[in-house]
Amino acid sequence: MKKCIFFLAFLFLAVISSSSAVYAQNYFYYSHGEKIALTPSDQEITLKFKPGVTSSEIQSLMSAESSLQEPSPLGPAACGGFFNYKLKPKTDIKQLVARLKTKTEVDIVNPVFLVGGQTKVQISDRFVVQFSPLVDWTEIGSLNAVHHVEVVDTSTASPNL
Repeated sequence: MKKCIFFLAFLFLAVISSSSAVYAQNYFYYSHGEKIALTPSDQEITLKFKPGVTSSEIQSLMSAESSLQEPSPLGPAACGGFFNYKLKPKTDIKQLVARLKTKTEVDIVNPVFLVGGQTKVQISDRFVVQFSPLVDWTEIGSLNAVHHVEVVDTSTASPNL
């Protein structure tokens, strides 16, 4: 019984400390088995609007946000529908992102992330996975179902990509 109470107390403390550390988290990804650090930019955000949102609706939403400047010259066709917006100085990026996430026109909004202090990375709702050639499509399908992941594209460049 004492072990159970200790475990529950530990679990409670872990949940409390993790919920207060949401904004203090480390951002990273793995590439070729190496952990790559990501640093959120405080000068730029990336936005993707929901399908069907018109350019006049986008303009109206963006003009209502005084902390946003004109989008950078990344065209939506070249970048999967994403726009990068530079921020005016002293913008509270966490508040801006939280506010934009409540807008019905917005599909995805995140800070632009930097790799090595220079290379810009946009975070989206897609990711690339390559399973070992020993893993068959039945196993991959099971993993995807467990994690509510949908395969939207495959590549012939490499097995299980």
